[in-house]
Amino acid sequence: MVGAVTATALLVRLDSRLFGPYFALSDFLPGAGGELFVDLVRSGDTRRSVARRLAYPLLLGGFLRAVLDMPVWEVAAAGGLTCGLLLWPLVFGGLPKGVASSDWQLPVLYGSYAVLYVGMAVAGVYIWDWLQATVDGKFWSWVGDQVLPVLVVAIVLLFARTIFKRVALPYWDKIEKRATAFEQEE
Repeated sequence: MVGAVTATALLVRLDSRLFGPYFALSDFLPGAGGELFVDLVRSGDTRRSVARRLAYPLLLGGFLRAVLDMPVWEVAAAGGLTCGLLLWPLVFGGLPKGVASSDWQLPVLYGSYAVLYVGMAVAGVYIWDWLQATVDGKFWSWVGDQVLPVLVVAIVLLFARTIFKRVALPYWDKIEKRATAFEQEE
């Protein structure tokens, strides 16, 4: 379990460095090195990064259940340990700039992050168990049967998304220009 926990924490760190954007949880606090809360709302890159980092404990839970057949409570502990490995710099780095030790929000923020990691790891267990029950224990042959349809659907969705972005962004600009011109005429 320790190896899987360490590997998951390292994957999250590598993801943040290689695929970006790099941020610490404290960067979501104003004055703590970034204004990422605003980016979370406006930036697709930040939202995707947060989603990827929450997917790792989900995969960890599924892996620990599938390969090591761990019970749910051990997987939950693994999710908590993974979160602990990601938050340990807080112990040595201290509180972010502008955060008072009497602020109640910071422990709630970090606590909710830990609950998310534990919950996602446990969800990975239940998803694995559900998949096993659904495919009568023949998971890998089921995966093999799904590869081609999933690839076709992924390509179609990627194509549709690309068309949407290519049309939507210029159209948005066009509407903005019309609205601005209309306001200036009045």
